[in-house]
Amino acid sequence: LESNWSELQSLIAAQTGKVVVVDIWSTSCEPCLKELPHLMELQKRYPDHVVAISFDVDFVGRPNRPPQYYRERVIGFLQSLPESKVLHRMS
Repeated sequence: LESNWSELQSLIAAQTGKVVVVDIWSTSCEPCLKELPHLMELQKRYPDHVVAISFDVDFVGRPNRPPQYYRERVIGFLQSLPESKVLHRMS
């Protein structure tokens, strides 16, 4: 789901009474990709107390590569992961 920083802040604010963990990542960041399954495990382990949100920032600001340019790669990566309750957002 495409989102911007303002929408992300609204999503966070709506999670009253829960710990919110936001993971900002990119498909070009290997440590980020290795960490994402741990975020998913955290959400799975504490579903009543934690809301995990992953926010992809693959867009680098190049005029000839708008955010949609990266969409297929990001969605492909997310679909390769086991199903989870993590809320995924893309810039």
